[in-house]
Amino acid sequence: MKLNLKEKNSYLRTLNVVVPWEELKDEYYKEFKKIKSNYSMPGFRKGSVPDKILRKNLGKSIEGNFIDHALNIYYGQALKDLKINPINQGKVIDVNFEELSDFKFDIEFEVMPEFNLPKYQKKINIKTEKYNANEKDVKEALSNLQTQQAKAKSVTGKTKSGQFIYADFGKLNDKSEVIKDNILKDHYIKIGEGLFVGDLEKKILNKKIGDSVDLGIKQENGEVKYRVTINKIEEQVLPEINDEFAKLVNPEVSGIKELNSKILENIQNNLDAENKKILNQKIMDYFVDKTKFEAPLSMVENYKKQLLNQYKEDFKAKNQTYDEEKLIADSERIAYNMIKWYLVKQRIQLHEDVKISKKDLSNHIEDIIKKNPTQKKEIKEYYNKDENKNQLYNTMIDEKIFLCLNDYFINQIKEKSTDHLRKNKGKK
Repeated sequence: MKLNLKEKNSYLRTLNVVVPWEELKDEYYKEFKKIKSNYSMPGFRKGSVPDKILRKNLGKSIEGNFIDHALNIYYGQALKDLKINPINQGKVIDVNFEELSDFKFDIEFEVMPEFNLPKYQKKINIKTEKYNANEKDVKEALSNLQTQQAKAKSVTGKTKSGQFIYADFGKLNDKSEVIKDNILKDHYIKIGEGLFVGDLEKKILNKKIGDSVDLGIKQENGEVKYRVTINKIEEQVLPEINDEFAKLVNPEVSGIKELNSKILENIQNNLDAENKKILNQKIMDYFVDKTKFEAPLSMVENYKKQLLNQYKEDFKAKNQTYDEEKLIADSERIAYNMIKWYLVKQRIQLHEDVKISKKDLSNHIEDIIKKNPTQKKEIKEYYNKDENKNQLYNTMIDEKIFLCLNDYFINQIKEKSTDHLRKNKGKK
């Protein structure tokens, strides 16, 4: 058997195989006899049809059957001889065979690409921005906690912005009549939030219990008209922010001063974690950009399909529309970069000798249980499943890899106040 392997790019290979007739004739006639033993026609017993008639009646189908059979045999043997492990199923791009002739075929397949890592140990500067929390962040957090601890109070009189109403939403037909059995009872909304802003808010303002108002609400299939009948009006009664309030939201603090301090600390920890996340992403981008090889198409396509399905499910769950072409393009770009990073990461893991032992994994799970003792049973059941344990292993490997890489990358932080975030949010 003669083999000729060609490299089309870093991962794509074309293999030309020539099997001389003398090498394959025994295998061919074994298949020929198998076909003959199962063939029958009038005037002959099953399996006794003469070879000449069999060839005449079946023609090229005999050779076609042998090609299907022989491809698996000789392709497998060729890969074994060359010591190659493809990462996808081979694609036959040319095949040529007839009885008494050599068997020739070309097959294309993918392999794990060979590449060299960039010289990342030379201390590389990465620019990031980190936000510092301030008293305004604490004030916003306290306001959210107030809302969570608020009590509802029924009110009379006319509706105001910020109040809550319970109302029956009756769908209207073309004659502006409520459709029977198509009424959403006691639907709960806040005036001035969500859909009920602008013109819709104005129509609900200054109404009393028992009043009805017709509204056109935009939905996915266009505007739908409803008759909204107000059953109940409520407003929030916010608790006073003091030591008692502080102990209510966090029994471990001594008072409002300590609560403010803990809130500020938690916000800053989250901002620091976000900066670390950005740094790690920029390190990934560095390796994807600087490591010169092409990501295998089959791996990219498989990951792209997973991303597309996930994105579409997310949009469907949120009842949002999306641009199909843009979603496909974004998924392809993300999939390509993620597959390339996955392969680079494996090489870094070997290069840096990053390992996680079974003991490391068990200790980590025990730490999770210690922090959540009331959920011990659920945590153990969760990590008894191989897929969940493997996911934890991969997460720990990733963390350890980035911990190693942080020794080689200098995080040049530009510090900013969270006032910048609020300012930009206000512009949207």
